Amino acid sequence: MPDVHTTPLSCPPLDETPAGTSRTAEAEALRAVLKHCAGDLMDSPTGRTFLRWLLSACHCFDACDPGPATCTAQLHAREGRRVLGLHLLRLVQTARPRRVAQLLSPEELPHV
Repeated sequence: MPDVHTTPLSCPPLDETPAGTSRTAEAEALRAVLKHCAGDLMDSPTGRTFLRWLLSACHCFDACDPGPATCTAQLHAREGRRVLGLHLLRLVQTARPRRVAQLLSPEELPHV
């Protein structure tokens, strides 16, 4: 059995992956699955609502104006969330490039 390194954000190789396959092939397979999932979310209004919430929670579109009381750890954590959100946005752009404008459209935002 091949040595499989898993982290919280990775998944074990699929059963149909032949033994001895490089990690690059596993990474490509994972990217394809994630791209498919992002595309599915982009195809539905509720999926786009979830993506908007997630991008907002990651502070993708917020400017940060740290004050003197803001510690470095808080800034690093916020930037880490932003990097994750930008990775998600890039994934969405590759999955459904024509729907990105719809994702960011104010007409589709829920009116609370």
